[in-house]
Amino acid sequence: MPERLKVIKPRPQPETDSESAHRLELRVEGEMVAFAELHYHNDVFPVYYVSVVFTRHGQRSKGYGGDMMEKINTFLTKNGKAGLLFDAIEADDVAKGFYRRHGWQPATGDHRKYWYSFRLPENLDSNRLDRAIHEINRSERKRIEKEERGLEARISRKAA
Repeated sequence: MPERLKVIKPRPQPETDSESAHRLELRVEGEMVAFAELHYHNDVFPVYYVSVVFTRHGQRSKGYGGDMMEKINTFLTKNGKAGLLFDAIEADDVAKGFYRRHGWQPATGDHRKYWYSFRLPENLDSNRLDRAIHEINRSERKRIEKEERGLEARISRKAA
């Protein structure tokens, strides 16, 4: 069993910031075996976007991915928030069943076929869900572009 879950970089009041980031790490004997990154969004409704769920090669098929999904679910439930994740893997991939086994439901609609949800508000209509997905996509593009600029700057400094 994993020795502990470590939450890295949570801000003291994540719900006050539209893009608060959390990183969850699962460690066994001091070694990180899995991690997840969650980003809080409140543009349309309060939701955490799960941008990454990853289990290290060599550590797969040991239950760590499932442990991580349960930790994500606990985190979302404890904070009373919904979760959305995007997975661009083909529909017949084993990951699809994995998400379902851990309580995540596919978002319906052709333009949402790669989206999964956890604990969506009962009164959430499809227009609000679409707006939330659109805002998450927009925000993620900005976040990735910012990370790329930072990486390019570090590479330039090292080359100089």
